Amino acid sequence: MTTTSDLASPENSTVPGEDERAPRVLIVAACRTTRKVLEASCHGQGHEVTCAEETRTLRRRVSDARPDLILVAMDLDTSSPQLGLEICGELKAMAQCRHTPVLLIAKEYPTARVAARALIAGADDILSLAPSRLEELRARIHVALRNKRYRDTLARVRADRNVIREDAHTDALTGVMNRRCFEQQLQAVFDAGQHFGLLFIDVDHFKAVNDSHGHAVGDEVLRAVAARLQDGVRSGDVVARFGGEEFVILVRGVTAQVAHTVAERHRQAVATLNLSPINGPARVSISVGVAAHHESKPFDSVEAMLRRADRALYDSKRAGRNRVTLATRDSLVPPPPSLDSRERPTLRAVPHGSSRLTVPATPQSRTGRTLDG
Repeated sequence: MTTTSDLASPENSTVPGEDERAPRVLIVAACRTTRKVLEASCHGQGHEVTCAEETRTLRRRVSDARPDLILVAMDLDTSSPQLGLEICGELKAMAQCRHTPVLLIAKEYPTARVAARALIAGADDILSLAPSRLEELRARIHVALRNKRYRDTLARVRADRNVIREDAHTDALTGVMNRRCFEQQLQAVFDAGQHFGLLFIDVDHFKAVNDSHGHAVGDEVLRAVAARLQDGVRSGDVVARFGGEEFVILVRGVTAQVAHTVAERHRQAVATLNLSPINGPARVSISVGVAAHHESKPFDSVEAMLRRADRALYDSKRAGRNRVTLATRDSLVPPPPSLDSRERPTLRAVPHGSSRLTVPATPQSRTGRTLDG
């Protein structure tokens, strides 16, 4: 006895899901009798049916019907017995039919030679229209549609998984890699013993942008800066948003000096951004701190390298912004101020006769910064 709970269970439910619909079947047959038999078989299983009597408009019919299954009669043209085989090949060559099952229908059960040629031509199966085999025909149509549904479901699951994976790796605002994923990649490169450069980037005076133009414009500025940085990296290099208005770039296989050159190129590229279309500041600039991990001067850990690049960035800020500072293993070595910088660093006085370079004090933490942007 069937109970109410049995009817409500997912495996026995007769209520279709929200994304379920009747399968669509396209019948390609010139013979009216063949079409009627195939239509009756498909309608009897609850399928939507579209018929095409001639092959000249087949491509348009496929585009309009978007079928889940295509049935092709071999007797499309009695003067050309090969036409059915050729149509199978043409259908499989169409991008929208590449994963659509195509069944070739013969009036009599085909010989082994004909079946082999049909499968090689592109048919997924070959069936007989003989009255004694109609039950088999309906069953094979059902199985073909069931397999297509499974493949479509798997494709959707994979697409959803890829979206979730992309969301887990991507910063929602700017579209570049997020901090967590970047740190994982940075650790992997470090553990592999590769040499690379790390660029720590901060948008200058970003708080003033938010205060003057609003946070919506500030978001657009960050997107524009991220896109410009992304456009300037090589294949294999990585741009990520580290947090707030800070970005980081992993530059693979470079020395400290090359990393500094790359950072300067990014600084100049951002300086040319025209932000007037977003009703924000006409231009923005970035300050960059650079650290390099090389076999001649390696860092002990990724954390140490991040701290040193961060300190170099802070030094760029304190020296006037809109510049690049290179951090070595033992000291911070700021290069000469950029030609287009409007400010110059303030040099600390050194007692006469001393040969020691005095390095600006290092901040204790990122939250201890007193510089505004």
